[in-house]
Amino acid sequence: MAIVIPESSFSDDRMTSGERRALRALRDGLDDSVLLWYQPKVETARRADVIAYVPDLGIILYEIKDWTLDNICEANPDVWKVRFGSSIRSVRSPFEQARDYYFKLNETLQERESFIDKEGKYKGKVKIPIAVAVIFPNIRELDFIERNLENLIAVERCLFRDDIRRIQEADSPKLVRDRLRKHFDPWWPNEELSNSELDDLRGVLFPEITSVQKAKGGKEKVIILDRYQEQVARKIVSSGHSIVKGIAGSGKSLVLCSKALLIASEFPTWKILVTCYNVSLAGQLRFYIDSFRRRENLSLQNIEIVHFQ
Repeated sequence: MAIVIPESSFSDDRMTSGERRALRALRDGLDDSVLLWYQPKVETARRADVIAYVPDLGIILYEIKDWTLDNICEANPDVWKVRFGSSIRSVRSPFEQARDYYFKLNETLQERESFIDKEGKYKGKVKIPIAVAVIFPNIRELDFIERNLENLIAVERCLFRDDIRRIQEADSPKLVRDRLRKHFDPWWPNEELSNSELDDLRGVLFPEITSVQKAKGGKEKVIILDRYQEQVARKIVSSGHSIVKGIAGSGKSLVLCSKALLIASEFPTWKILVTCYNVSLAGQLRFYIDSFRRRENLSLQNIEIVHFQ
């Protein structure tokens, strides 16, 4: 079973039924070496709905469209006219939307020497293959082809309702990986990322879990939340409060500040209050918030930190 980040994704009331089926199928059909990041539906979304890291395969950027065939009124390579309730809206082609995420990610990875191939056919390029694909959990492949939509998005770059069912019924993760490999063009053999490389990748994909701090002497120190800390920071809470416990130095304050920045990036109009016991801790939290903000380039005007002792 693949690891979903955050684990609480399925409790997000913004998740559609089609998204839930698709994400659950990928989670259950793949093994625990695979990471699946779910991006809640927000207006400020800057990344694909689901990002999958599949060792030995690569990175897949999935855009999920919970449409039926009847929802799609017109479509061309750039713009699709889609019915939402009683209105028809023009939206960007889902494949082109996902390709935008690819170009941004590829450009960022190109700037990291550790992700550049040093030799071989792809020397000088990003060493891990990246694929772009669209999931249509409510459309059958045959119906998609009969509407001539495969001329706009190749069926190899899609997962349909049929595929989701087959993934759920697959006897082994290898069968699922073989299906996902068709998303890649080109694809080349690649080694599994080391733990440090995977941490770097997580920091590139999600700057909001990356703290850039000034060490003594002015040298910058980069701290990336570990996978457990990331799970806690990303936990989706529909109501009420959460309590984070841990020993001194376990990173509770870092997780808290990352969570504040995550909320600020998803809901830029919200006002966020962070409270703590005393003046010195408030100063430390402001320092941490600013260290995350350096990567995110977010305004701090909606985040207030106060002490109550």
